[in-house]
Amino acid sequence: MSGRPNSGEDPHAVFSTRVAVAVSAVAAVSFIVMLILIGRGDNARRSLAYGPSGFSMSALGYSGVVDFLRDSGLSVRMRRSRRAVNADRDTAVVLAEPDLDGFREMAIKLDMPGFDTEEGAGDVVDPMENARRLRDRARDLDARFVVVLAKWRGRPLLNPGLGWVHQAELLEQEKCTAPLDVVSDLPIRLNRRPGSTYQTFPVATPWGSREVQLASAQWLSNDPLLEPIVSGPEGVLIGRVRPPGRRELYVISDPDILSNHGLARADHAEVLLKFLTETLSVDDVLMDEVCHGLQQETPFLAEFVRLPLGYASLHGLLLLGVCFWAGFVRFGSALPAVPRLTGGQNTLVENTAQLLSYRARFRFSAERYFDGIVAEVAEAYHVHSSGEARLSELQRLSTARKVNVSLERWEQTLRLGGGRRRTQELLEAACELHRWREGMLHGR
Repeated sequence: MSGRPNSGEDPHAVFSTRVAVAVSAVAAVSFIVMLILIGRGDNARRSLAYGPSGFSMSALGYSGVVDFLRDSGLSVRMRRSRRAVNADRDTAVVLAEPDLDGFREMAIKLDMPGFDTEEGAGDVVDPMENARRLRDRARDLDARFVVVLAKWRGRPLLNPGLGWVHQAELLEQEKCTAPLDVVSDLPIRLNRRPGSTYQTFPVATPWGSREVQLASAQWLSNDPLLEPIVSGPEGVLIGRVRPPGRRELYVISDPDILSNHGLARADHAEVLLKFLTETLSVDDVLMDEVCHGLQQETPFLAEFVRLPLGYASLHGLLLLGVCFWAGFVRFGSALPAVPRLTGGQNTLVENTAQLLSYRARFRFSAERYFDGIVAEVAEAYHVHSSGEARLSELQRLSTARKVNVSLERWEQTLRLGGGRRRTQELLEAACELHRWREGMLHGR
């Protein structure tokens, strides 16, 4: 509270009216600004998304297939935490082109624009260990596990805010099959037909003959442990692998049938959708983004200092500061101390009279007090008359004892006085009447 409240304000108020209005205005404005910033903010900041990622809109990305599958009625989710694998037997867990060479470390080293090094707190994940854990977790949850082999290495267009591929080159074949080696430990070879132009290949599928259109097409070689699902003249495009003593997994040899630049070619979209809905019989797809270095292991409490929740935290700190401010002992100069009560009967009488003044009928109490005092003094002096005659006799005795009073004026004040507007005058008259009694009875 301020040191000296303004006239007409409650002295016990925490804030003066001016301070309270200012604090309320600041709180209201900050709350409205917080809502506007949260509504207009974008928490999905662009990360390094030019590669094979469900967030990537580049030629090598999978944002197109994510939208296509969702439009087709499937649920598509992104896994960005190493700990979270929420799946069941109706879920296809997809490990698409895992970066086994440290894609994230390369991005941080090159300081690529648009890459958010804070996400994941720079914690580099071992991609091989992540692939094995994802495989084991999918097996424990009875989910379908799908591996998409790698094919291209993209070079980004290093412009701020862009996630496009400037140049792409083929990976070595041993790097393309490395994901399959990690999750299955089977020496399945890869056949590749080099060529920069797209070629059309007829393929056999459980749903009839279809066509695929690929550049530098990749095919899995025939193997006793590999069951073809979609196959062509060069080998297997989509197959089921049955490792001894382990649960089966599914392999897509060429990522171009689901990447952004290849999904719309030939019958790729139909083949992929029927593979998921009819062969795997799933209605949910979980795409792993940890393998692309896009993990986000932010602790729960850390989210309150990140946008957009940072605005709410700031507003909460402002409110907490106002509460502490209100809890301080005082503001400004100290209030004057309350005067101590003095002793004696006069103080007691004055306090009693003030207490009575809080009642709406103080006038009637004053009348009874006047009648009582006058009756007591008249009895002490053996005055048996009443009315004006008694007041006249008591006035004569007061003059004889040199106690100068005007009982007629006191009677008019205490008995015939006005309402609550004359409370102070009634109180003063009652105090004088008490002193007259003391003087008449005890000579004080």
